[in-house]
Amino acid sequence: MSDLPRLLHVGYRPIGNPDNTGLTLASMFESWPDSHLLQVFSKDASGPSVRRGGYELPSTTYPLEHWGRRVLGADVRGVADGMNSSVARTGRVPLKTRIKLVAMVLNDIAPVVLPKDLDDVVAEYRPEVLHSLLGSVREMSVALAIAKRYDLPILPHYMDDWPVNLHQASPFRGIARRRVERTHRAILERSPVGLGIGFKMAEEFTSRYGRPFTPVGNSVPADDLLGATGSVAHERGVMRYVGGLHLGRDRVVSVVAEELARHENTAGWSIEIFRPGHSAAAAATLAARHGNVIDRGEVEAAKVADVLQTASCLLFIESEDEGVVPFTRYSVSTKVPEYVASRRPVVCVGPVEQGSIEAFARSTRSVALQLRQPDWEGLVRFLGTVDDPMPPDVGPRVLEEFSREATHRRLAAAARAARDAR
Repeated sequence: MSDLPRLLHVGYRPIGNPDNTGLTLASMFESWPDSHLLQVFSKDASGPSVRRGGYELPSTTYPLEHWGRRVLGADVRGVADGMNSSVARTGRVPLKTRIKLVAMVLNDIAPVVLPKDLDDVVAEYRPEVLHSLLGSVREMSVALAIAKRYDLPILPHYMDDWPVNLHQASPFRGIARRRVERTHRAILERSPVGLGIGFKMAEEFTSRYGRPFTPVGNSVPADDLLGATGSVAHERGVMRYVGGLHLGRDRVVSVVAEELARHENTAGWSIEIFRPGHSAAAAATLAARHGNVIDRGEVEAAKVADVLQTASCLLFIESEDEGVVPFTRYSVSTKVPEYVASRRPVVCVGPVEQGSIEAFARSTRSVALQLRQPDWEGLVRFLGTVDDPMPPDVGPRVLEEFSREATHRRLAAAARAARDAR
């Protein structure tokens, strides 16, 4: 990949931050040389996967948060209840959560002020293209301010459909939506091309915004997709879930566990959970409530592939929450390439038209369930086939969609197009 542009990546956390976004970015930029990548981020992070180097914006970049912390002794940009402040809540919302939501929205739409010493960093590096996941008014404002100050084209990268949905259900909806739309228009004016997290999103956004969008998401090495993983010995009657149990995923595991125990042909099945530390309490509750749920604790990144390959089948969960679905309808989860590479069948729970679930349907053997109208008999029949041999290879489309090599080529081509359109 010669002639790569000098990229300036603007984000909240650095590349490789140990969450789904950070790990997706790490896979994207794995082959991008340090000499051609400068990071500007709001909060630093630590851990073996974090890509070092870059510039951390001072707290004064965000005056409302800065003075809020100084006066109140707290970070006004905290998480209220585990969901984005724009997601519509159902049922009774506690007063404390409502107050926090107001603070989060005000903090998001507040002005930003770039530090003067950023000039020296940028002048020395001489970037050619600005890349950012955006996703909030605040991150858009920072990216736009930097792009304007240093006259850079923007390569926007969309992980979900926030342009249409951000702040639709927020406090101060009218003011907040106007800020979203005005700032996003300014972003697009500097964006000759764009990136989407998957092929479905790239197609939709190309039509919607009238410029080319390229699919770039998480990926795995082509050898992982081509390897004979389908022949790895696997345990019988074991469904494995790898991921967090937030946003109602624990409820889904509970419902599936009850159904497995209820049917004669699946009564001997178990669900094994491999989860991050923040889901320990939820996993312990599930294991205590259901005799067929086992909490396996945290798993090292290097061992995830083995965990997936040795299961009878895998469990994948997408939210059916009415407030979440509009955001994620075109999204493809970080887990999808890893699950596909495992060459194990996948039980998907969530909207059948959601981007990740559609990706599984065209890439591997899978079944989709919706909890609002579940076909439990169909699940039982599917589980009766999971020991059948998998297809001998994944096919060229899967390689193009999920291999790291193809993903890196698409990213490089889009970055060059953004640079050359100046």
